[in-house]
Amino acid sequence: MNEVRYMISDAAKLLDVEAHALRYWEEELDLKIPRNEMGHRYYREQEIKVLEKIKLLKDKGFQLRAIKMEIEGMNDEKEEKSLEAKTDKVRPLSLVKAKNDSSGAETVVAEMSSQEKMQQFREIMGEIIGEVIRNNNEELCQNIGDTVSEQVLKEMDYLARDKEERDEERYRRLDEIIREIQKGRQEAAATEIAKAKEKKKKGFFRH
Repeated sequence: MNEVRYMISDAAKLLDVEAHALRYWEEELDLKIPRNEMGHRYYREQEIKVLEKIKLLKDKGFQLRAIKMEIEGMNDEKEEKSLEAKTDKVRPLSLVKAKNDSSGAETVVAEMSSQEKMQQFREIMGEIIGEVIRNNNEELCQNIGDTVSEQVLKEMDYLARDKEERDEERYRRLDEIIREIQKGRQEAAATEIAKAKEKKKKGFFRH
């Protein structure tokens, strides 16, 4: 049975993401994406499942560092299962014998199963990922605070400059009105003086 291979454009449509996001995840998360003889990426079912997991974690708000740790944990689990399958063929018992006491009596020691080891590993990873998320949230809040502060300062600066420009325009118009009033008064005064002179002149000739 031939395995299904998706090219990057098909895989992107299947996952409902952009193709450049797949390239970015591959680079940042050190994903081992196979390539064909032409050097083009292709994605099998196992790669699609990993990418679906990444997208799910991204949608939940996980940072790439935390996702990378989770992906590495998935790979460790696969290796652990593979090792378990090989070991079971050689040693099917989950118990081993050891002579630990001074009397030489054999005692049976329970060996930790692969599932228990993986559970323990997951608990440790959960604590680490939780710490990473908390740290990232603190950093994110700080970044948001800095961004908001910067935006507020920019907005305040814009409002101050806008008010200054409006005040300057108002003063300019007021100055023009004052100049027009003064000009009108000067013209009126000049007219009155001219009338007075004309009247005086007529009176002089009358005598």
